[in-house]
Amino acid sequence: MTTYALDTDTCVHWLRGSDRVEKRALVVGLDHIGVTVVTACELLYGAWKSERAEKNLRAVETLLGRLTVLQTRQEVPALFGQVKADLERRGTRLDDADLLIGAIALAHGRTLVTGNLAHFQRFPDLEVEAWL
Repeated sequence: MTTYALDTDTCVHWLRGSDRVEKRALVVGLDHIGVTVVTACELLYGAWKSERAEKNLRAVETLLGRLTVLQTRQEVPALFGQVKADLERRGTRLDDADLLIGAIALAHGRTLVTGNLAHFQRFPDLEVEAWL
């Protein structure tokens, strides 16, 4: 069975009440869905800087408590460096946070669920899907 890593944008849509993401997550099963540690950091940052920080922090913490937080692995730095150098040579850069999200998802054998398909399709061997 396919396992997934949700990108930050997909999590934000889910937190804002997206029925499409919620329904798909329930069909897939929460035990098959995770977020990278980078996505967790980005979500918590967004909650802290929001006007309703306490409410948003509770929502993010609840979501993160339901999903696996995928940590970095030994192969992540090599994937990061290789892909970053290759993309720069081709003139199609990704920012470091997105490179880490892609590298962690790939190292865990996860399909990345994102609204930025064109963005992440430049990452070699990374399977991507959109649930929005």
